Amino acid sequence: MASVSKEYLHLLWQGIYDVLRIEKSPEEAQALLSESVKGCGLQPPETLEVRRHEWKTAKCLTPIFEHVKLNNDSIAKPMGYVPMPLQDWQELKKQHGQNCPFPDGEALDALEAPYFPMDLQEAGQQAPQYYKKLVGALAGELKRLGRWTDAQAYATVLFELCKKYMLRLPARTQASFISLYDEVRIAAAKQVIATQQGTTPDEARYVLLKGDFKGIQGFIYDGVSQEEAGEGKGTARNLRARSFLVSFLTDYFADYLIDKLHLQTANLLYAGGGHFLLLASPLSGDLSIDAIEQEVNRLLKQFGSATFLLAATEPATGQDLDQNFSVLMQQLGFALQRKKAQAHLSYLSDMLQPLNTHLGSYNSFLKRLGSELPYLDALIELRFNKEVLSEEETKALKKEALFRLDTGSDIRYFMPYSVERKDVNKPPAWEKKQFYKVIYLNYLKPTAYIPYDTDYRGAYVCKLFGTYAPATEESIGKNKQEAPADKPGKTYVRTLSFEELAKSSYNEDEGLSYPLLGVLRMDVDNLGALFEIGLGEKASVLHTAALSRELALFFSHYINYLAEKFDVYVLYAGGDDAFVVGSWYNILHFTCRLRRRFASFCCENRDLTFSAGIFFCHDRFPVPKFAELAAQAEEAAKSEPALGASASDAAVKNAVSVFGVVMKWELYAQMLSFAQTLLEHTATQEETGAKEGKLSRSMVHRILQIIKSSFTNTYEVNVMALQRNMTGLHYWFARKGYTHDVIEKAEADVVKEVIKVILSAFRERELLRAYVLPTSYVVLKTRKIKN
Repeated sequence: MASVSKEYLHLLWQGIYDVLRIEKSPEEAQALLSESVKGCGLQPPETLEVRRHEWKTAKCLTPIFEHVKLNNDSIAKPMGYVPMPLQDWQELKKQHGQNCPFPDGEALDALEAPYFPMDLQEAGQQAPQYYKKLVGALAGELKRLGRWTDAQAYATVLFELCKKYMLRLPARTQASFISLYDEVRIAAAKQVIATQQGTTPDEARYVLLKGDFKGIQGFIYDGVSQEEAGEGKGTARNLRARSFLVSFLTDYFADYLIDKLHLQTANLLYAGGGHFLLLASPLSGDLSIDAIEQEVNRLLKQFGSATFLLAATEPATGQDLDQNFSVLMQQLGFALQRKKAQAHLSYLSDMLQPLNTHLGSYNSFLKRLGSELPYLDALIELRFNKEVLSEEETKALKKEALFRLDTGSDIRYFMPYSVERKDVNKPPAWEKKQFYKVIYLNYLKPTAYIPYDTDYRGAYVCKLFGTYAPATEESIGKNKQEAPADKPGKTYVRTLSFEELAKSSYNEDEGLSYPLLGVLRMDVDNLGALFEIGLGEKASVLHTAALSRELALFFSHYINYLAEKFDVYVLYAGGDDAFVVGSWYNILHFTCRLRRRFASFCCENRDLTFSAGIFFCHDRFPVPKFAELAAQAEEAAKSEPALGASASDAAVKNAVSVFGVVMKWELYAQMLSFAQTLLEHTATQEETGAKEGKLSRSMVHRILQIIKSSFTNTYEVNVMALQRNMTGLHYWFARKGYTHDVIEKAEADVVKEVIKVILSAFRERELLRAYVLPTSYVVLKTRKIKN
C-alpha cells in the first residue's frame, strides 16, 4: 500500500469534520480530530472548511434506486433514509432486545426498518435524533483511534469510520442520492492517483481494473462430488468452510492488488460476488494485466482452488469518470468477454485441476476452518519475513493458523479470533511480525482492538459476507470428533447438518413431520443493463459506486439477518446473487420474504428484480447434483414464459421456478398464501378420514394429481383431460357432501375459501398449473415418515 499522503488524509478529515459539525461546535470538532491523531504524530489542518450546515434541518440521503430506469416509469413517492451508522445485527439486537418481534406480514421489524428507505418526510422528521446518536458514536470511536501509532494503519481505520458513519448521509456537493461516503471515497481515490502522477485529479490519467473470479460455484462443490448432503455432519461444515473461504479470498486478493499497485482502500470501488473494480494509474512493466492475473492465480493454487482470476483494464480521464462511466463499464465488459474467449490461457487447465492435486491436507484444513467459523469474528493476518522464523516458530504458526499464504516475498498466517472468547493468547512469534491486519467479519467495530495488541500499529478493517449458517450448541461428550480440540468447557457450537436442516420449521417449536431439503438459487435480472443503461447516459462513477454498494449491502449484510429468522443456510451470497439451503418449508417462506424485502429495499422499482429457482430433495441427495438442478430451475425462471404475467410485464424473468412451474412473484405470493389457507382446511394424515368442515389429505393429493394430468407438457393444456378431470372433480366433491348447491351457497369456510377457488382455477385454465404449489405444500406439510 502507498505511503499515505496528506492530501488523501485531508479529504477524509474534511468528511469526518463535516459530520461532527452537525452536533458539535468548530472547536469541539477540531479537538476530536486532534485527539484521533495523537498517537501517530499526524496533524490535521487547523482550519477545516465548514461544508454543510443544513444537515441539522432534516437533510436525508435519498435512494439511488429512484434513479435507475430501464423500461418502467420512475418512482412517484419520494423516499429517504434515516442517518444511521452501519451496524452488525448482533449490535442491533442488543439495542432493541434479543427477542425483537419479527412480523409475519409486510411490516419491517425494528432492526430492519432503519436500513430500508421510508417516506422522505418521515425520514426527515426522525433525522435529528439519529444524527445526534450518530455523531456521539463517531466521537467515541475517534477518541479510541488516538491509540494508533502508525500513520498508514491510522488512515485505514479512519477510512473504515468514513464508511461506517457516512454510508447513509447525503453528500455535500452532489445530488441527494449520492452518499457522503461515496463522495469522499471517490474524491480520495482520485487524489491517490493524482499524487502518484504529481498532478491534479482533473489532469490525472486513470485506468479501471476489473477482476472477475471464475469457477466459484465449482470451488464450493469440488471435492464433494462423491459426498451426499446428509452423509454426516461434516459435509455441511465443510461446505460452509468452502463458501466462506471463496468469499474471503476473492475479497482478499482485491486488497492484495491495492498493496501491489500502491493504492489506498478508497481505490477499491467495489468488491463482492466474485468481482472487484479498482481505480488505478495506467499499468506498465512488471505490473501488466497479464502479470497480475498470473500472480493471483499462482497464489490461489495454494488453497487448492478451482477459482481463477480474469482481469481487464480500460483507460479513462477525469471527465470520463464523471460523465461517461457507463460507456467505460460496457467496454470493460467487452474486454473481459474477449479474455474468456482467448485460447492461449493455458494456465486455466491447471487451475481447474481437482483440489486434492494441489493440497493434500485439504480436508483437515476444511474441517478446522468449518469448526472455527461459528466462533469467528475476525481473521488476524500476520506477515513475516521467512528467514526470521525458527523451525519451532514455523511449526507453532502452522498449528494455530487457519490457513497461510506464501507470496514469495513474505509468508502470511491467518489466525482465528473471537470477541467473546476470554482465553485469547498472543500468536507465536508476534514480536517478529513485519505487518499485521485485523479483518473483522460481519463485525463492524473498526476501533475495537484485540487484547494483546499493545503496538497499535495494525490496520483494522471490516468486511461483510453473506455466509449465515444455523448452528447449535452441543455437549463435547456427545460428539468428540466434531468438537474443536482447543475449545474449553463442556459445550461447543457446530453447524447444523443437512439432516437437521431438512426438519426445521422456522415458526413452529416442533420440527417438520416430513423432512425435505429446499435449495434456492437466485440472481438479479439484467444486472449489466442496469449499470450500463439504467443509470443514464451521463452516469458518473458516483452513480455506479452507489448502486453497487447498495446491492452488496443487501446480499452481503441484510441476507444474513433474514436467513437467521428463517433458519436457512446461506451457502453463498455476493453482490447480486445467492445460493441458500434449508428445509422445503423454510425455503418457500424465506424466498417469498426475500423477494418482498428486495422490492422494498429497491423502492418498489419494477426494473430492479431477481429470478430464482427452487429444487427439493431428500437430505442425502448429492450436493453437486442439487446445485445443478437448482441452477436449471433458476435458468427456467429467467428464460421461460411465466404464469401470472400482466400485459405490462415481460413474459420472462422476474419470476420463480418451483415444483416445475415458472410463475411471477405476485402469483407465487398468492399461491403460498392460499397454501396456508388450504392447510387450515385439511385434515392431517394421522386423522382417519376428513374431519367435519375439512378436506381429507387424500382429497388434496387427488387434486394435485388431477392438475398434473391436465397438461400434456409444461405449457400445453390437454383439453380432453381437463374436461374429464373437471367432471370427475365435481363428482368427487359431491360424494364428499359438497354438491353443486352447497358450493353455490358457499356458506362453509372450506367451500368459500378452498373449493370454489380450486374449481374456478379449473374453469379459467390459465393459472391452473400454479396450484401445484399449494397442493404440494399441503401434501408435504401433512405427510408423516413411515416407520
